Amino acid sequence: DQERYHEQHQEQYEHDAQQHEHDASNQRRRVLDQGRYHERRNQENVNSYLAACKCNIDTFDPDTANIIPNDLGSMNIECDYCHALGFKVEFRRNQDNKKHMGKMCCNQDQVKLDPPPPVPIALYKLFTSDDPRAEAFRHLLRYFNAGMAMGSIQVDDQTAYQGGPASFK
Repeated sequence: DQERYHEQHQEQYEHDAQQHEHDASNQRRRVLDQGRYHERRNQENVNSYLAACKCNIDTFDPDTANIIPNDLGSMNIECDYCHALGFKVEFRRNQDNKKHMGKMCCNQDQVKLDPPPPVPIALYKLFTSDDPRAEAFRHLLRYFNAGMAMGSIQVDDQTAYQGGPASFK
């Protein structure tokens, strides 16, 4: 009996040792795979970052870039409620068969805005005039817009503590 008991425990010990070796091997493989994943991901991030740094939209030449175009078609579909224009893929129809873009425009006539005020004459001239100041303004408009972008964001403690807008994450 003791010999049989010893054999059973020896078999169990060998089985447990093999299982432990298998688990350890799987753990090493997972660690290596995870390392390779992070290495590839970081390399892709670096490559994307370097590619983005090389791309200046103001000097960009689409003829020399290897770009796969994405075409949504014309922005010529009109909301039946507020007459906002959108792409065909953005529109859906309600029970009354009216076209709308949901919350992207008037939310099926639930949101009504006052017409915008007239454009100030000075700003209008900057966009339409041929004088050197107006041309410089239009040339540098992207820089002005980027500089003012953070000035238009409204943040309070609740916004910040709940994760904030995407630019804060």
